[in-house]
Amino acid sequence: MGYEAFVRDLSLKGAFLRCNFIPPQGSNVFVKLATPLLREAVILEGTVVCLERSLAEQGGAGAVTVKFNRSSPELIVLMSKLVSGNSR
Repeated sequence: MGYEAFVRDLSLKGAFLRCNFIPPQGSNVFVKLATPLLREAVILEGTVVCLERSLAEQGGAGAVTVKFNRSSPELIVLMSKLVSGNSR
């Protein structure tokens, strides 16, 4: 089962995601990053380390912080393109 989220902050170590579904803290999750900057989506495994439920409980978007279990070469390429402004 998948849920849509919006990346607010991204690093090689993790991501801060805005979403309507809030998994429990400590949950193992997969984050799929899809962008025109990459040929294929990057799928990263991580652990939910922090929650922001207040808005989600009222029907709005909440947020989660996910710490990636490991980095990937694809994520390094994506971060390099985002930092340099290179869209190729």
